[in-house]
Amino acid sequence: MGLEESIRIVRTAIDQSINFIDNCWDYNGGESELRMDKALHDDYREKAFLMTKIDGRNRLTGSIQINDSLRRLQTDRIDLLQGHEVIRDDDPDRIFAPGGALEALLEARKAWKVRYIGFTGHKSPDIHLQSKNCDRRRVPALRHEPADQRGHHWMRFPQDPGPSFECGAQFSGNGKTGGGPAVSKNCKGYPIGRV
Repeated sequence: MGLEESIRIVRTAIDQSINFIDNCWDYNGGESELRMDKALHDDYREKAFLMTKIDGRNRLTGSIQINDSLRRLQTDRIDLLQGHEVIRDDDPDRIFAPGGALEALLEARKAWKVRYIGFTGHKSPDIHLQSKNCDRRRVPALRHEPADQRGHHWMRFPQDPGPSFECGAQFSGNGKTGGGPAVSKNCKGYPIGRV
């Protein structure tokens, strides 16, 4: 798909009230964020709820990836920044440990570079549940997205685990969850769709 078609698809989606824009630091070697920047010119940025993800598990790598994303997206604010593919048993420990990526995420939020923090995963709900006892003072609102982008799961996720996380995290689907369109009721009132 060429640049012009990418821009047309994103803008058509936004014009049709689909405003949740999904991306990741490493999609297409960063090219996806560069294309998204171009699609969000001409006042489209203000109409979109912009989300991207980072793969770093430590503070330094996380900070570098956050700044790369901000530069490529040509924005001073990301609405939702997520730790990507929390799929290994030790991922929560690495992310939440002193010197972990959570420190970079919190620093970005404190600097107003990020509005919300979350995590995605595509393997097992048990891995996400490891972080359910996170420190509420450090992380008052996390957003977990357990749905597999490709429409399948290695293990079934609970239909609605709701506010069972002590730190206020919520599960919400992203991508195909059983063949239907991706929607979420947990994104602070923003209608969510997926292109």
